[in-house]
Amino acid sequence: MAYVGDHGDHLQSFMHDPNQGNPADQVRGACLEVNLTAQAGNPACAGQATVASPYTGFSGTVSQALRPFPQYQNAVVDSVTMSDPFGVYTYEAAQVQAQKRISAGLTMLLNYTWEKTLTNADSEYPLQSNWNGNGNSGALNTYNLKVEKALSQYDIPQRLILSYTYQLPFGKGKPIANEGRVANAVIGGWQIAGVQTYQSGTPLAVTSPGWDSGIFAGALGANSRPNSVAGVNPNGFSGKGFQFGQSQRLNPAAFVQAPNFTFGDAPRALNVREFASHSEDFNFSKQIPMYTDRVTTIFRMEFFNAFNRPGQYTGFDTGVGDGNFGHASNRQNQPRNIQANLRVSF
Repeated sequence: MAYVGDHGDHLQSFMHDPNQGNPADQVRGACLEVNLTAQAGNPACAGQATVASPYTGFSGTVSQALRPFPQYQNAVVDSVTMSDPFGVYTYEAAQVQAQKRISAGLTMLLNYTWEKTLTNADSEYPLQSNWNGNGNSGALNTYNLKVEKALSQYDIPQRLILSYTYQLPFGKGKPIANEGRVANAVIGGWQIAGVQTYQSGTPLAVTSPGWDSGIFAGALGANSRPNSVAGVNPNGFSGKGFQFGQSQRLNPAAFVQAPNFTFGDAPRALNVREFASHSEDFNFSKQIPMYTDRVTTIFRMEFFNAFNRPGQYTGFDTGVGDGNFGHASNRQNQPRNIQANLRVSF
């Protein structure tokens, strides 16, 4: 048994936009989208202090004028060519390994991991992180990177792998039917083996489609986030019998779209996950006696997904307010496969 802890910081993460507007300016609301020269006559700006032109010849919105560098658009700090060391992560795990070396024909190896990974930077490139994950992406608000730290999109809290081989106790050199060519040819030389894998699903993340920060937040591929409804479980499904196209993995009542010019309070990644995966692969083989050391013949049968586990549901709609919110768009079917082979070595 072992405890494993790991921490990293100053990771290249490509999520910092030094030209994002200040969140304090969001109180101006829709006035942020008004042309700077039209403030005086626009009802959206009524009662607000007039924003002066940042330099002679400026042309643009109030929000653009309030940027740290109003003469520029988004400042893409590309971590491939520039320093952008704002990423952090922590990993903690309890790991258990049990091993039985071959005795009485049995060899077994069991590995179990119980872990938690927190990070604000699943990828150096947020868009790549979004494509690979379940809606996770880069930092939403440059001014508050602390709220970006959440479950990693690759976090798998529990994983169990069991592998083994067992030589059946029959035939030549074994406790049962040790003598006799006929008995050895029929029941001797058999072996069974298997690899069984069970693991938790990865976290989902929710978004707030159509949201406008007003200050160019989330410009580097970050997804908007909705508000969480206090006291409502975001998990929309538990138990068995998930129905493709009918069941919802996420609970629509647990989220509301974030109003424009505010930041939603939902975390970057939820503790609602894709479903756990189970896999069992087995094989049995027989070494056919040829009564000569120069020739070896082995017959093998292999069973992949032996219990015909249903495929994984993927592509969950995570956009709050969407008609298919919480529904899966894809099912990765992995039917049982059986194959046989005969190998002669000489």
